[in-house]
Amino acid sequence: MGTYEGWSSKQDESIPVISPRIVPFLTKYKKANDDSDDDIEEDYDDNILPEPGMTEVYAVPRPWKCPSSAYIHCMNLFGNLGGFACILKLITEAEMVTDSSEKDKEGLDVSMMGMLAQCITLPHAVFHRKFIKENGVKIAEAVKERLLKASDKSLRDIRKQQIDSILNSVDNICGRFMEKPARKKNHEQLKLQLALKSIASEYIEPRINAMKDLNVLIKNNTMYNVNKNFSSEFLIEWILQNGLLDIIWDPRKTHLQLVQRSNDIFRLLAREKKLDETITKKVMDLV
Repeated sequence: MGTYEGWSSKQDESIPVISPRIVPFLTKYKKANDDSDDDIEEDYDDNILPEPGMTEVYAVPRPWKCPSSAYIHCMNLFGNLGGFACILKLITEAEMVTDSSEKDKEGLDVSMMGMLAQCITLPHAVFHRKFIKENGVKIAEAVKERLLKASDKSLRDIRKQQIDSILNSVDNICGRFMEKPARKKNHEQLKLQLALKSIASEYIEPRINAMKDLNVLIKNNTMYNVNKNFSSEFLIEWILQNGLLDIIWDPRKTHLQLVQRSNDIFRLLAREKKLDETITKKVMDLV
């Protein structure tokens, strides 16, 4: 029986002796603005038994994340009914719609894939460590693969907020099996891959959004952030190896806004003394 100091006896509650909620006073204290997943306590996960009528434990209570027994029950019920397995199967195996304008065609479009990704990653903090060990990497890789292999047409009408939501879904689940530095680097690597894909798009809006994201990545890793994930040398090599400048400044489909947003790339190249005559000639040919 647990009692709450300063509260009446009607607030008392019975807690299992193995509950992770029973800890020395203030040892699990967190600042109000700390939303890190680094402190998830998994040591007690294997002591949690399946609920009556269920065979597996998919979710466990996390005192500082989600102490709601009703929510944990719903997650476990959903998992035991095959819900999480069904979502993962849809993400990995369902046929992707190649054109977002084909509303009546059966299949999985990027928007729906993003919703499924949210469904299976939002409870990331309460997932049992066995579920994460067996499915965490599968979920992250499946969502990444579907996003990076999505056709240009299927991404045409997808808002940037939806893309960011998918990226955050991958980042959330990665937080359960990756250390923070590796997780951050993985997140930015995915952004680089997506930026390269979108800059080569036939449609102007994805290209502009990709240039914005690329500029933020360059600034974060070369100017503002002390804990950089990429060196200037790596970014320049990535830009040159992938022919990014040729893609951006292709005379057949370049756009004034793309050229204007190349400033940060120019500054990076100039700062590292990689701005040669070949590159400047490409720009001058556009004038």
